[in-house]
Amino acid sequence: MTQLTATEAFAPRMNDSGGRGILQVVIADGEVVTLQGSISGTTFTTIDTFSASTIKEIVLCPFFKFTATTGGTGGTQSTVEIEEVRGI
Repeated sequence: MTQLTATEAFAPRMNDSGGRGILQVVIADGEVVTLQGSISGTTFTTIDTFSASTIKEIVLCPFFKFTATTGGTGGTQSTVEIEEVRGI
């Protein structure tokens, strides 16, 4: 499992993943998290937006990043984790 850092691109391990992964978003302090994906690593497109904590299966793309609105205490408190599924 890898915890993403807000606004920083992350390249998941695609080997043996079958192209699938599990995403966990934990919303903190009333923030809204936007998950973005990219094929090139330079141009990102919104995949989904979350206002409540969730776990879901996703199709892996070469690059991910997330942004979050600033909550009441300032800074990004929400977390996004990706686990590449293996052994399928």
